[in-house]
Amino acid sequence: IQIKNINSSYSNARENILRDNINNHLNKYRKAETKLRIAVANSVFFGVFPKYIFGPVGLCSIALFSLILSLKISSYDILISIVGSLALAMQKLLPALQNIFKTWTGIQSNAASVYRLKERIRSNYKISTYLNESNDKLTFFKNPPTIQLKDCFIRYPSLKKDVKLIDLKIDPYSKIGLVGSSGTGKSTLLDVISGLIIPKSGKVLLNNQDIFNKQALILKWRNSIAYLAQDYFLESASILENIIANSTFNKKKLMEVLEISQANDFINELPNKLDTMVGNRGYLLSGGQRQRIALCRSLYQPFSLLILDEATSSLNKDLEQKIVNSIFDKYKNKTIIISTHKPEVLKNCEKVYDLDKFKK
Repeated sequence: IQIKNINSSYSNARENILRDNINNHLNKYRKAETKLRIAVANSVFFGVFPKYIFGPVGLCSIALFSLILSLKISSYDILISIVGSLALAMQKLLPALQNIFKTWTGIQSNAASVYRLKERIRSNYKISTYLNESNDKLTFFKNPPTIQLKDCFIRYPSLKKDVKLIDLKIDPYSKIGLVGSSGTGKSTLLDVISGLIIPKSGKVLLNNQDIFNKQALILKWRNSIAYLAQDYFLESASILENIIANSTFNKKKLMEVLEISQANDFINELPNKLDTMVGNRGYLLSGGQRQRIALCRSLYQPFSLLILDEATSSLNKDLEQKIVNSIFDKYKNKTIIISTHKPEVLKNCEKVYDLDKFKK
């Protein structure tokens, strides 16, 4: 559990920061680690302490037995031989008894893991308790704000000079496209807009307010963004758990995002449907299936800004265009920014910024 939480928190860093899920992962890790430490401590304690009990109890028992025999047997030779035999037998038995007790405590301490695995196999990976969980969220922008970048400079670790980002203004409900070859700074620009990277100088404004001047504002803004990055991450859990993440279950919303992402087609063909386990990083699914599940997760959260960074790169041309059209039709009341190498994906965008031209 601890490794799973660490893997999820680091591999899905963007979404965890934007949705303020860091504390959630920490609490899950802390809870699992505390249980583990207590179980290990109990196992060690109950495995060691019997030798401090069996020894004194054995000696007291021999002494008591010797006292009783001395009252009934007058021959000291016979008494000494009997007591000596008992003492020798006790000396040989004590280590064996201690090993038996230690083995028993070890079995008991690991029984929970065996029972959990047994239940998981018997349940055929059905997930039910997860739907009862809830997670309180921060406030977010219900209506998209005006976004402005002014004179923003970024210092890349590999460069010795500052690099200026493009100045732009994104009106509410706009549909913006970003194109450019690798290394032109598309992902960096999106991270700055999202408040994930603080520029060395310049301003990122929301309705003329600098988001980096107020902690509450930047947290509210991050919580208002649905961000599907090209390096998305799926947890080793069911499809349903990956989509819902840390939100409350909403069947209507779930059906909506499945339809938009065209994920129903392949999910309905799976034996366990939404309860199908995806494996570590989703290796049990194809690249296109993984990408659609990640898209469902992004769309399931409430947002005012949707960022798609090469979000449909693993899909074939027809399916990609169908999904993009569905997104634009459904979210006319949201601001959308798409970063891609494919010009055909951008035909619905009102403005397209070519970062290759800006770089020159």
